[in-house]
Amino acid sequence: MRRHERWRLFATVLFFGILLTLLINSILSEKRRRIAARVALQEGVQGESSLKVGYGYRDFKKKFEDTDRIIALLREREKTEKREAGGERFASEELRYWETQLNALCQVLPYVLSDQEAAAFLKDQQEWRKKRGTGENETVLSVKEQAENTRARAYALLEQYKDRLR
Repeated sequence: MRRHERWRLFATVLFFGILLTLLINSILSEKRRRIAARVALQEGVQGESSLKVGYGYRDFKKKFEDTDRIIALLREREKTEKREAGGERFASEELRYWETQLNALCQVLPYVLSDQEAAAFLKDQQEWRKKRGTGENETVLSVKEQAENTRARAYALLEQYKDRLR
């Protein structure tokens, strides 16, 4: 084997070793994060420590109400500043706020549901996300309408799984 072939082989083995190490570390860190979230959630659901963890029904309800207040304040500011092209930008911000709240709730729900309920919930959520951007006649919804749908979905899920989030 020639010298340059050995170096190429060495570089290839080194590259794949590093790639494998990174892959394993990312998988393990994701598993650790899920386990830590599950433990924290179980502690929070089982006792008064749910107030510390922030995964209870009241906590999400308060976060949602705070989001509504923030959006109302932003709307008022929008009206007073009378921005011409700001409507679409504001709608994007509102959608981002509600997506953040919905994602937080959707990350917690699989841990408080049984395996079958969690699977059904995840499937339902995926279907909702696919259809979120379209209306009844398969028309594309505006960003404002998508934000309203996301808000409605967040509140609907919160009320639907109210008993599980205590």
